[in-house]
Amino acid sequence: MEPHPDLRDAALCRSGTVNGNAGPPTDVLFVNGSPGDASRVVEIPVLAPITLSLNAAPSGPSSARYIVWIWPSLPSNALDIGVGSSLLGCTVNPTPITPLATPQPFLCLRSTGIPSVVCNGVMTGPSPTRAPWTLTTQNGHPIPADFTVQGILEDRGAANARGFSVTNAVVLAVQ
Repeated sequence: MEPHPDLRDAALCRSGTVNGNAGPPTDVLFVNGSPGDASRVVEIPVLAPITLSLNAAPSGPSSARYIVWIWPSLPSNALDIGVGSSLLGCTVNPTPITPLATPQPFLCLRSTGIPSVVCNGVMTGPSPTRAPWTLTTQNGHPIPADFTVQGILEDRGAANARGFSVTNAVVLAVQ
């Protein structure tokens, strides 16, 4: 399979930073059980079931706070993301934390204990209380489209003082 053409702009941000203090980044975000191919793309047919999973970080906590954003587009505008003076990593697309940058996500999932500001201006979907979790839609998506999924996860192995890391990104290519 050929790499998805527009992923090169966000190449450095696709791996995330989960477990960055303990070693190489660890995949924690999956679509249909996969973190994607080498370009982080998971292809599925139109109307096929879609399962989104977020694992806890290997270093814990076992019940972790999180934010997950979903964009109706491919990665196109990678930006650093931080809290205060702590850099958490970079996301493949802007988030509501940088509201003037585009593209913005269309859906936000967040755990309890995460301020609503991380979803400002974005539809907030019903969200599990803490990670790990798995959500499935049996009806899939009705037409071909590309979506990008990425988030932030509480992580005791984070390479910053805030204890949060950016998850790996996954591009869902509905074909």
